[in-house]
Amino acid sequence: MTVKNTKNASNDGPDYDTVKLRIAGGAGGEGHTATVWVDATTSSGTVTAARGDGLSFSLPTSALTTPAAADTAALTATSGGTVARPAQLHGDQWPVDQVKVRATSGTKEKVWVSAASGVVTQVRSS
Repeated sequence: MTVKNTKNASNDGPDYDTVKLRIAGGAGGEGHTATVWVDATTSSGTVTAARGDGLSFSLPTSALTTPAAADTAALTATSGGTVARPAQLHGDQWPVDQVKVRATSGTKEKVWVSAASGVVTQVRSS
């Protein structure tokens, strides 16, 4: 097995690496490919999903942060306020919670929190 390529994406909320693997074997020796998604919010990384060549894996819901923990992380990242809309989970390959916060100043913020690690990946005024 070899790494075919790796891409990092950190826009629109999630922060993840996509790793394409070349798996040897198959008829004629041409091999197969598989894609693995890795949460990139910590140095160790967490595989959140894998697809291809017989692989079908998604991080189980029980391994994800709770919506309450995502709400708390969002409030901390925005220096307080109130949760206008509780955490909502998005994505299968790179699960991310989106929380809407009304800051104490009255501004509205959208906060993305990695559901694999609980790390805030983006805060954007809405």
